[in-house]
Amino acid sequence: MRHRQLTIARLRLDRREVTLAHASLVVVERDEMPRADWEVVALRIPQAIEPPGDLPVPNARVDVEVDAIAGIDADGRLIIGRLTGSAVLVRHVDATLVLRGDSALDGLGDLDGPGDLDQAG
Repeated sequence: MRHRQLTIARLRLDRREVTLAHASLVVVERDEMPRADWEVVALRIPQAIEPPGDLPVPNARVDVEVDAIAGIDADGRLIIGRLTGSAVLVRHVDATLVLRGDSALDGLGDLDGPGDLDQAG
């Protein structure tokens, strides 16, 4: 099993920007699975909570676009990669969203740097 956790710099759900306080993406690959499992946990800025109807309802399937921080380059600049896929909103409590991927996560193979998938025992 291999896993990776990335900090999310930008999150869009169905092309709508989500105002973030913090968010992370966890990706897990298993040899016996045809594609990686992934999940997004996002904490929105409470003062900037989007109007009702701007966020999906629980169990809704949404298109996800993530700009994730994959590391830093030799000059100290952030390496940011765009990842896309579809997910189901499994939890929405107060300012916290939890999305579970239900498709491949496109763009993951394009990211390189120190955050490559780590082996887990």
